[in-house]
Amino acid sequence: MKVKVDELNVRSGPGLGYNVLTTIAKDQQYPVIEEKNKWIKLKINDQIGWVAGWLVDYVKSTKTIESKVQSLNVRSGPSTSFPILEQIYPGSKYPIVEEEGDWFKIQLNKNKTGWVAGWLIKIAETPSSEISTMSEFVTIKANTLNVRSGPSTEYSIIGKLKKGEQVEIIDIEQAWYKIKFNKQIGWIASEYASKNTLTVSSKNTIQDKENNKEQKIVVVSPEILNLRSGPGLNYEVVAKLLKNDFLVVDDSKGEWLHVAKATNPEVNGWVAKWLVIDSSQVISNRPTVTILNPGTNLREGPSTSYRVVSLGNVGDQFPILGTKGDWYQILLPNGDKAFVAGWIVSVKGMNQVISSGIKRLLKDKIIVVDAGHGGKDHGATGATFKSLEKDLNLAVAMRLQKKLEAAGAKVIMTRSKDKYLTLQERVNIAITNNADAFISIHHNTHENSAVNGTITYYYLKKNKELAKNIQRELLKRTGLKDLNVRFGNYHVLRENPKLAVLTELAFISNYYDELKVLSKSFQENAAEGIFQGILKYFNSNK
Repeated sequence: MKVKVDELNVRSGPGLGYNVLTTIAKDQQYPVIEEKNKWIKLKINDQIGWVAGWLVDYVKSTKTIESKVQSLNVRSGPSTSFPILEQIYPGSKYPIVEEEGDWFKIQLNKNKTGWVAGWLIKIAETPSSEISTMSEFVTIKANTLNVRSGPSTEYSIIGKLKKGEQVEIIDIEQAWYKIKFNKQIGWIASEYASKNTLTVSSKNTIQDKENNKEQKIVVVSPEILNLRSGPGLNYEVVAKLLKNDFLVVDDSKGEWLHVAKATNPEVNGWVAKWLVIDSSQVISNRPTVTILNPGTNLREGPSTSYRVVSLGNVGDQFPILGTKGDWYQILLPNGDKAFVAGWIVSVKGMNQVISSGIKRLLKDKIIVVDAGHGGKDHGATGATFKSLEKDLNLAVAMRLQKKLEAAGAKVIMTRSKDKYLTLQERVNIAITNNADAFISIHHNTHENSAVNGTITYYYLKKNKELAKNIQRELLKRTGLKDLNVRFGNYHVLRENPKLAVLTELAFISNYYDELKVLSKSFQENAAEGIFQGILKYFNSNK
């Protein structure tokens, strides 16, 4: 965006009632982070603020990225912990929206952004005409399709589409497509529109190797279907079938089919033809997973403790039958069902379950991130490079903020600029906001310059587990010496009734530690370590 007035106020929130943080001058340009009710969120000198959208012009970024690898994962947040949204390929260029350590936020299309790893891309200045977009379209299959005001048949009909018409997809919510329709937003049922036809989903038969013939597959339509001993309602019920069960047809008589469960052929009998659906109608409209790694285990159940029933290879695609936790239940080409972990596949046609997995852990969690010191309180000063602790603390804290927000947490920063706060003011922020966790970030110093390493402190015994998780994950990523988790009689811990820890990332009195912490890669790894520690803690304390 580009400022079009002489002086524009930058506010602390999206509205005229919020405090003015600073001002920016006419013609200055900044990347847009987020839009909310005609207000624009942006970043100025490591500070987050909001400006009125009607006082700026939008300018297409000319700084772009291009993948250096054959298929590059685009993720929902700046870390490999976040789910894969989709993949991009060499030759396509995407505008950079934001930079966070070694990660770049890119604009995939007008309504969608994602994060890519900086070490797998090349950056260039690109003419606007060469910038890629990734708009997705669907073609209407039904003769007439209702467009609704929301993602359910309970919402009102706002218009209709005819067979063969194409519309652009903005978003996907379960089995509904969000689309642009007559200059407004609408929703259509995905089962009546087609995107790409997948090879695996185009088959509605399986091979009967013993008899060298193909057999038709049908799918149970009602919630419960009676499997009978003969072709009629007067025959006894021998089993109950559930909605979406896959059945292999081996005979028919009038309006009845003789079937066997695809996953358990011993369960067989007769079902009414009008209560099942040809699997091609179901599978072609189902969301799919794509395998990203060679030799991916496909398991009997939704956990690594279950038996491996098959292996998937890179590029293999399978229809999704359902989800359980962070696992997908999928249909194999032979009609069997299996489970695959949500964090090792990409998904089309629905939201990725691992996304909800991470967001389920941190959704609505209030986390106070405290960048130690600030303003007149410089904290420690580096012995060799004269780095100021207050600046290092803030650099890591801002990176941690991005990761936590991307994971669904509500993050409150004690400071997001060079500002002085008393220790009690920091504690009060946690108490007033009823924080679920308080994370204080520091860098250490010692009179002996040989001392080096990382320490994470706690005061209350109940907070030790969080400290241990953060310490362990920090060491994995920074490679610094383990000085262990310790009791710390610090004001922000002692006077804080909330879950609270304080981490001393490194000793800037030590030449090698100070050299490390000055690098963006260390700051990114430190933020990732703290983030992973928080995730691990909440995962084990659901």
